[in-house]
Amino acid sequence: MIRVQDLSFSYSQLTIFEEVSFSFYSHHITVIKGESGSGKTTLLDLLSLRYGVCFDMEYNGQSIVHNKVQMKYLKNLYYMQQECSFNTDLKIKDYWSLLESIYGQCSNLDFLIQQMGLEKEKDLYPAQLSGGEKLRASFVAIAIMKPQIILMDEPTASLNIEYKIKLLELLQNLKKDCHIIIATHDPYIIDNADMLYTIDNHDLILQDSTLLDNNKISKIKNREISLKKNWLNIFMKMKKHHIFKESITLLLMSFAITLCAFSINVDNGFFRSFETDLETLENRNILVYKGLDPSSPGFNGNMENATYFPITSSELATIQNIPNIASMSPKIILHSYIDERLLKSYPSMQIIKDNQIIYDYQNTIDKELKESNSNFFTLFIDKMNNQEKEKYISESFRNHEEDGIYLTKQFMIRCGLTIDNLKDASIKMNIAIPMYDVSGKMQFSGSTPSGIETSDDDFLPANYIECTSKELVLPILGVVEHDLEGALTEQDATFYMNDQLLEKIAQSCMPTKGKSVYLRDSAEGYVETHSLEDADLVEVYTPWQPNAYTVEVDKTEHIEKVVDELESKGLTVDWKYNDYQLIGESMKNTKTTLYFISIASIIFVTFIYGIIHFIKGKDEKNFNQWLRSIGYLQKKDILKIKIQKYFINALLLAIISYMMLWVVVLISAYVYYQPYIIDFNSVLVIFTVAFIIQLVVPMLWEVLSND
Repeated sequence: MIRVQDLSFSYSQLTIFEEVSFSFYSHHITVIKGESGSGKTTLLDLLSLRYGVCFDMEYNGQSIVHNKVQMKYLKNLYYMQQECSFNTDLKIKDYWSLLESIYGQCSNLDFLIQQMGLEKEKDLYPAQLSGGEKLRASFVAIAIMKPQIILMDEPTASLNIEYKIKLLELLQNLKKDCHIIIATHDPYIIDNADMLYTIDNHDLILQDSTLLDNNKISKIKNREISLKKNWLNIFMKMKKHHIFKESITLLLMSFAITLCAFSINVDNGFFRSFETDLETLENRNILVYKGLDPSSPGFNGNMENATYFPITSSELATIQNIPNIASMSPKIILHSYIDERLLKSYPSMQIIKDNQIIYDYQNTIDKELKESNSNFFTLFIDKMNNQEKEKYISESFRNHEEDGIYLTKQFMIRCGLTIDNLKDASIKMNIAIPMYDVSGKMQFSGSTPSGIETSDDDFLPANYIECTSKELVLPILGVVEHDLEGALTEQDATFYMNDQLLEKIAQSCMPTKGKSVYLRDSAEGYVETHSLEDADLVEVYTPWQPNAYTVEVDKTEHIEKVVDELESKGLTVDWKYNDYQLIGESMKNTKTTLYFISIASIIFVTFIYGIIHFIKGKDEKNFNQWLRSIGYLQKKDILKIKIQKYFINALLLAIISYMMLWVVVLISAYVYYQPYIIDFNSVLVIFTVAFIIQLVVPMLWEVLSND
């Protein structure tokens, strides 16, 4: 029994009830009627404790002032308001299935669905139902829940007489185990009431009753409720309802998180290899030479321009005295010999195997000429030290031999050769061996390397190397990947040789003394004369010396200091670290910019999500209200469910962000040819940010909200 004593209630200055006392009994359908605005709905709100315990009320002889009694009362109450309570993201059949998992199986569920005419509608969402269909779906829910107290506000408002009859049949069956209290002005329900109250003049007056003897009223059996439930499947079904919206939201939030993670992860590939690369021996090497013009092509430019001067013994000694230089070695590059005076303008090279010529470079030249290509004019031999050999050799033959030559893989392919062709084979070629450094002046017409316009009478100081031809026959030792540091252009860098052997060959034709040549201008051009007085141009021939040196600096941090010293002495320096440093600074700036953009994106996304969440607060409150309507009355029970919901959201966001990071990393590796490694820090950022946005922030809202 529910007993209320001396109930008084007002809205502001409007009195609704004044010292009203009444009782409701189990096994009865109690109807409350009254004019519109008389307080029927307010009375049901009061009985549902919507306004708290603001009056004297007993439930089964115990005052609901006590929390345990109050919770027991609410636990056994179902309030069906005029606006039915549904989870808008669950289909009706899933809603009923959830109720069965909480309150137990309903043996006549299929019959009830058929009786209420919801066989097709059960596969729809609440928003797809009419008002009457929602009412009928709620009647089925009540039958599953079997509450001890049922409050109904105008339950027949959208029903025709057929379903009013069926509803009354359902209520007649349910009243055996519960209190049923209905606020209505429907004559059909009023005529079938067991007890009838009328609200009149702020009072509740009993007008009719078929009340039995209290002693004959049996005690209602408490219903079994299982609130411990895994909500994962339910939440997945809820997401399915808004799959497009959920996907777009996830992708937008994931993009911001991915951007942040990538900005942290970007140094794992480039910067770590960059820093490691700087510590290797070849990256502590710098190339030193004397250029004719600082703006002219570098040492690895067009060798035939002959615009480079040898480094003298005194200059070499000066370089060696600069602090922090660990070692020096000449930079020597030999090229195929081309003598224009003999009209021999193409390089010659043959591959010999078993005393037979199996390949002649003239065939490639003919093919290139036919295709109007010109990348055959000079074949270069560059040196390679032991460290480079270990790093860059892809195929090795004759492992115990040192005096031989290596082909680049690109050149081998261009010539149509295979690895089998090169094994146990030798190369025969004519090489230009340096003899003299020739110093003098060179006539320019047109423009200088620095862009200065000149006439036919203009001369600039110049140096070129006079070479002689020497035929070399060398065994092929292997194939080199064309990735050597400081290599020439792909079409030119064709061969590599042990550095000691290359130096030995380069010095093999060096004369013991120099000479001077006097040239006189004539109608036939410059001709040699023996008189200095008759000479218009003097060329000085001195025994050849290397015109460039590779200088190894002891430590990476000293490179810049050594470079400054060399440049102050008028030398030109090709410094790979300088390029690295510029690239590194650019990448660091890019990383910093990316980092701030990603942080700003996360803050923006979090802010927008927070706003949406607060705007969605109504939806969340409705969801919480729905949870209460199905038996989750305490806030801690609701929070346990909501934490599962937000945890799933956070986990999905983290997983999508992690997958998106892999996509970005793979794209970056493809574009920049640089492998990246997703490290723990990046993964930690993804999961931390995802859980803050989708778990911590919403749960704070849930805890602090007063719904």
